[in-house]
Amino acid sequence: SNITALIFVTQTPDYVLPATSHEMQDRLGLNQNILCIDINEGCSGFITGLYISSVIAANSGKKVLFCGADTKSRLASPNDRATRTIFGDAGFAAVVSASEGENIAFNFFSDGSRTNVIKAEKGKFFHMDGAAVMTFTLSDVTKAIADFMKDLNVNNSEIDLFACHQANKLMLATMAKKLRVPPEKMPFIAGETGNTSSVSIPLLLSSYNGAKSKVLCAGFGVGLSIGTCLADFSRTKFFDRRFI
Repeated sequence: SNITALIFVTQTPDYVLPATSHEMQDRLGLNQNILCIDINEGCSGFITGLYISSVIAANSGKKVLFCGADTKSRLASPNDRATRTIFGDAGFAAVVSASEGENIAFNFFSDGSRTNVIKAEKGKFFHMDGAAVMTFTLSDVTKAIADFMKDLNVNNSEIDLFACHQANKLMLATMAKKLRVPPEKMPFIAGETGNTSSVSIPLLLSSYNGAKSKVLCAGFGVGLSIGTCLADFSRTKFFDRRFI
């Protein structure tokens, strides 16, 4: 009864219309007096959805059910070994509420001139230019994180965990080196799950069971887009990952 909105991030909705979140409202038995929104976003989608959920929670004083799921395996060609082997299917669910005395900072970036780098057109399989994604990550994303920290006047030692999108191990290791972040602060855990798009950051947070205080989250990919946030998750309840 205290859920005022249902935010669902996905690139693989059940239908062209209606939004999947409307059907979720009924299946979950939520009130009908509720805002339901689907967000078509990829690897930066967790940050985008968290921002929207935070704004709604702060303005309404009620809770927001924030979910996301992607079945990227449906978009990858069985013959494309470059993408078929690195992506996984996953989902997450979170409850977002406003809390007095706690702040969360966000920053976003989007370059629509590079949409062709990662694209799935209607009736066609997913396509990704791996070399261009690597260049984007090691230049634009690294700079976005460094600039974000500079704007907030925080340094590496003050941040307990860099929860970055789990693109691949080499990308994160190189980003950590360029940002002078100890490797253990920017972990790679997607060896079991693959690249799970917008779900990769909450999977990482669940793996650390909310034991971290200052966490810098960075999602990046399709768009090309970047979303960063700095938050305190020390009072957030996390649940273990489940594999099906």
